[in-house]
Amino acid sequence: MSSLLIYIDQGRMVHLLLGRLETWTVSFMSLLCVSAKEFRTDCSRDWFGPNCQFKCRCSTGCSDTGECTSDLTNELDQKEREITDNNDMTCLKDGRESVTLLMSPGPFSFFRAIVNRSDPEKVDSISFELTTDLNTSMTCGKDGRAYKTEPFIKYFHCPTQVSVSHLVLKGSGVPYLCTVNIGGGRNLALKENYTYSSVYAAVTGAGGNDGEIPTNGLFSPATCFHASWTSLISFYQVNFHVPVLINYFVVMSRPETVYSSRLNHFELLTYAEDNNTVMHYTEPTDEDKPGLLVYKVTHTGNNVPIRSFRLQKNHSSIVIQFCEVEAYGDCPPGIQELDCEEECSVKCANQKCEASGRCIDCPPGFYGDQCESECLFGTYGPGCKEQCVNCSNDNCDKMTGDCDMCKDGHWDKDCKKGRFPFYKA
Repeated sequence: MSSLLIYIDQGRMVHLLLGRLETWTVSFMSLLCVSAKEFRTDCSRDWFGPNCQFKCRCSTGCSDTGECTSDLTNELDQKEREITDNNDMTCLKDGRESVTLLMSPGPFSFFRAIVNRSDPEKVDSISFELTTDLNTSMTCGKDGRAYKTEPFIKYFHCPTQVSVSHLVLKGSGVPYLCTVNIGGGRNLALKENYTYSSVYAAVTGAGGNDGEIPTNGLFSPATCFHASWTSLISFYQVNFHVPVLINYFVVMSRPETVYSSRLNHFELLTYAEDNNTVMHYTEPTDEDKPGLLVYKVTHTGNNVPIRSFRLQKNHSSIVIQFCEVEAYGDCPPGIQELDCEEECSVKCANQKCEASGRCIDCPPGFYGDQCESECLFGTYGPGCKEQCVNCSNDNCDKMTGDCDMCKDGHWDKDCKKGRFPFYKA
């Protein structure tokens, strides 16, 4: 079996790394099917959402619903473009049954696979595995799930708490792949409320999470944050308007190389709704060493909803200063919509749904995006995915699959055993 390796460039200093992370965001947002009430048409350029708080990262701009006409993956140096060009009409042609995508290491969320529309059944013949830099395979656990939104489009959810660097797609359906989108969550820190210890000179707190970074290679008081030099403990805290699940944080240092060490040894703390500390991370680089332009911090408490997080430095001579902090994640289970303010329908199984409000699963006897429809004649079970077989009238209990009477030669409650007729008492 031959394989294909696709490398997603992770370097090129700040802007290309940002492009990779932002591509994750764009891919996720553009795939949402949300209600019209979620969007405004009066947002300023490059912003969208119910409160204009979501940033468009499309190279040619966004629609009012955040959809791209072109994806930022087009700007990356791909070795193979058929499944990463966001063109569902260009598909793999060489018959290979294994494709590996290399990613910037971090917690994994989900991916979407689209196959050739003329062979929609092939999407069910694709399996996958996630691996780390150490070539250790990861498992999805109880939160892993997959579902189709179209006969040829399938979503695979596999949230992890540890960093993943490779997505490997396998199976007889791989040669029919046309598009693969990897979702990393949404930047939920954008334009949220914030507090800080102090500010320096003309700096304002808004620059820390406004979605903007300097484009001229210099610190900008309008788009960056800098605490006052008088602060013994300097901090910048983002307060979410509702509890959210965060997978990882991205902190962008000030762009001047000469000042790169000023963010070294920063601390990042996350807090639950009761204000208890969920994670306390300390960046390990000594303050006299060169620093990074971009820091990516895995949230070890990504299964705990948090209400706020704080960047801080406990030092009298070097205060906290950076140009953007981002927090990538999503709503907790049972909560939906872009702003995570609506509960999932009680008709959803375990009241769990996607951000769009679409139920993840339906209880037995029902199907549909909101699990609003009863199973049709001859079907039963969760999502009505099972067929009534060997029942005398080709119909069965919509929840259990039990038959009133079996066809000749079959027995058991669902008539799936066969030899003699069986009649329920």
